[in-house]
Amino acid sequence: MEFQYINLVVICLLMVVTLNLFLTVKLMKAMRWQVMPDTLKEPLPIGSTVENFEAFNEDTNQKKNLSESGSAKVFVFLHTGCPSCKERIPDAEKALKLSESEGVDIYLITTESYKRCRAFLKGTDLLPHLLQVDESVYERINPQKASPAYVFVNDLNVVEAEGIIGDENWLGFIEQLALLKDEMADE
Repeated sequence: MEFQYINLVVICLLMVVTLNLFLTVKLMKAMRWQVMPDTLKEPLPIGSTVENFEAFNEDTNQKKNLSESGSAKVFVFLHTGCPSCKERIPDAEKALKLSESEGVDIYLITTESYKRCRAFLKGTDLLPHLLQVDESVYERINPQKASPAYVFVNDLNVVEAEGIIGDENWLGFIEQLALLKDEMADE
């Protein structure tokens, strides 16, 4: 009889250890993309100049210099493992459609593989605007590694705004683009 109790206790302990291991792995996966407060960096300062950098467009198989002056740019940061990024894809598409003839270039900046991004952006018009950069470049233009995020850069490569897609600055940007589009349609 004692032997059965010992077996029962051992089986219960094994189940508890297995459950603990399972939950630990789930927690580690959930925390993988979280930024710890002691490593949180400051965003790009408003008024700072974006230094020269190149990005690669896998769609066209070409490098692009994104620091050339001449047009305003919006750098959009979406991560394929981020659920709220998936929800913000329509916002990025709307900005892209509104900006097409307004002298604003929109680029999705990533360090992730093209294959992974292609699957993430499937069925959207964003893929041709996807540009891959080195990790060091990504950290320079998105020091907080925030997503879904953006950085507005004017035609002189000066940062005018940055934040999370859907915030007040983003909504103001969309509103301005819509107004410009309406004015162009009225002419």
